Amino acid sequence: MMIYGVFVSLPLAGAVLQQNTALEVSLGIRQWALLGNSLKLGLAVTALDLLLGFFCALYISGSKRFFGWKKYYFIIMLPIPFYIYALSWVYLLKVLALFWPEVAAYSLAGLGACIFVETLAFLPISILFLLVGMENIDPDKLRLASLYGDGNRAVWSVVIPSAAPYGLAAAGLICILSMTEFSVPSMFQYNTYALDLFSVYSRTGSALTAYIQCVPLMLVLILPVFWLLGNIRAFGLKGGIRSRYLLKTTGVVRFLGRMAFAVSLLQIGMPVAVLLITSGGFQSILSGCGMVADELFTSFWTAFWGAGFCVLFAAGPAIFLGKRGRRIAWIILYTIVIPGGIQAMGLLKIVNRSGMIWLEKSLLLISLGCALKFAPFLILWLYVTGKRADLRSLEMAEILAVRKSDPAKIRLRIFAPSYLAGFGMAFFLTFAEESIPLILMAPGRETITVKIYNYLHYGASEYVSAFSLAAVLFLFLMEGMLVLGCWLFLGKGRRAALK
Repeated sequence: MMIYGVFVSLPLAGAVLQQNTALEVSLGIRQWALLGNSLKLGLAVTALDLLLGFFCALYISGSKRFFGWKKYYFIIMLPIPFYIYALSWVYLLKVLALFWPEVAAYSLAGLGACIFVETLAFLPISILFLLVGMENIDPDKLRLASLYGDGNRAVWSVVIPSAAPYGLAAAGLICILSMTEFSVPSMFQYNTYALDLFSVYSRTGSALTAYIQCVPLMLVLILPVFWLLGNIRAFGLKGGIRSRYLLKTTGVVRFLGRMAFAVSLLQIGMPVAVLLITSGGFQSILSGCGMVADELFTSFWTAFWGAGFCVLFAAGPAIFLGKRGRRIAWIILYTIVIPGGIQAMGLLKIVNRSGMIWLEKSLLLISLGCALKFAPFLILWLYVTGKRADLRSLEMAEILAVRKSDPAKIRLRIFAPSYLAGFGMAFFLTFAEESIPLILMAPGRETITVKIYNYLHYGASEYVSAFSLAAVLFLFLMEGMLVLGCWLFLGKGRRAALK
């Protein structure tokens, strides 16, 4: 915990030590209006995602077609960088203009476009949380509720109360992500508070000023953060392996479930189809993959080391959070609500002041900057999976072990999947990060997200589509490898348990 506390304090220390002039803090009417814009966006996206996520999770949990890994099809687009995801919907207008030329006169912009794209981008989070909550419902309760009423009554009397903590935790997380995200609002020309923080830093060159300007945003996000933490502590534990009860809904509830399921398919299929159509054909895609090979290599190793740092820094605080609860909430609050770019500015200042030029020339600086941003999310992940772990097996192993190494092997089998999945989560988040590499990138190197960002400003749309598609296919490959690794590991553990 002390190491983690020092680590998350470094950027602020760098910002304070670098400041040698008067502060130019401005918290006037314009800033409060921008904060209102962020709040409108965050609340709208959160409400829509909760509504769609609930009915989609209800449809999946009650369907015979979804079991095992198939239930989690909707997360395949979650690791895609948000601005690439937004870009695919912008290019949808180009595709529609092929059939209706008058569409070319329109453009996506403003609050409505941001709400639409962010709702689809964050929808997998809502579905995932609520689906996990529904899987933890005692099937006997659903069976009895259906017996004395019908499937719809069971939804209102059992499913909603049982899944409420999971939905509220998802709401807190989505609200935080939406209000601290800047790439989607910048693409659709919608001014938000997080977007203004970058202009403050560009104008003043003071990281400390940007930190101080974050205070109103932090105060607004206190409620979502503690909402997230409080409901995560209320997550239930899955007791044993029991048969699923497929809840049968009818009427409006079933219709809304099907509509939400269709939206979950739309958020996957449409962006991929648009990028394929606008990338200029197979030869252009191959050429684009060749042009970004070095950038993909850079992004891979940046994400690899960033995920490693995240796991290293998050393991101890996750255990501490499980034992002592609220005592580290302020640390998670501090790091989770500050945009990653602001923390990267402070980290760069402390590195410059310490004279570690070798770190500035390596990819490790970007990895450390991303670890600052994503370690809190990994702490929450490890805390939740730790609550759901089967500790009885570990206790029995410690009592009945023949060899001293047996408890360690059991512990590895119990916790390794959580750490492997957490590593993968941190890997994808780091890979998709845009603002931190823009600030901390070493000379002569470029991540794939930064390259796409640069080409986007040059207006090279076919190259942008080809590069974006290359990044999407690469991430799909990484996702497949992670799923295969978890499947092989879990399969080995189950075989050992049967023996």
